[in-house]
Amino acid sequence: LSSSSAASDVYKRQEQVDLASDPIRLKLPGLLGHQPLKLNQPFRVRGSVVFSEEGLSRSLTRPEGQELADLLCQGLLGGGTLQGAQLQDGRLILQVLPPQGGGVDVLDTHIRLTSTGLEVCPILGGPAVAIPLDEAITLERAEVCAGMLELAGVALVQP
Repeated sequence: LSSSSAASDVYKRQEQVDLASDPIRLKLPGLLGHQPLKLNQPFRVRGSVVFSEEGLSRSLTRPEGQELADLLCQGLLGGGTLQGAQLQDGRLILQVLPPQGGGVDVLDTHIRLTSTGLEVCPILGGPAVAIPLDEAITLERAEVCAGMLELAGVALVQP
């Protein structure tokens, strides 16, 4: 990564996914008989995903992210519409339009890993919101640093 501000600006807008897996063993007779591939045994995929502030906001405000956005707004503020997110100094700052209208509410939160998964917690107290994860996924790291959100962990893929 270059120290120039142009290179830094480009990096901040990109999302990054890094994945690596255990060896994958397939049943080849199905392949030769034009049948779907079948796995012989489970395998693990280890990886990380990095979101820029812009990418996270875009993900949460698109239809595909609506369920998670609604969960955050309902759980943290009792409702509203997520307008965007900022990543600053280890914090996730959510901008939410309240259900009754008016200006945008800003909620300062942090992300923490628990024994059961990932939670978004208000900095000034209040209930945390557990983020639902697939039971095959185990997160090992979740951090906000340098305007980026990084999630890293392992997933078990079953035959």
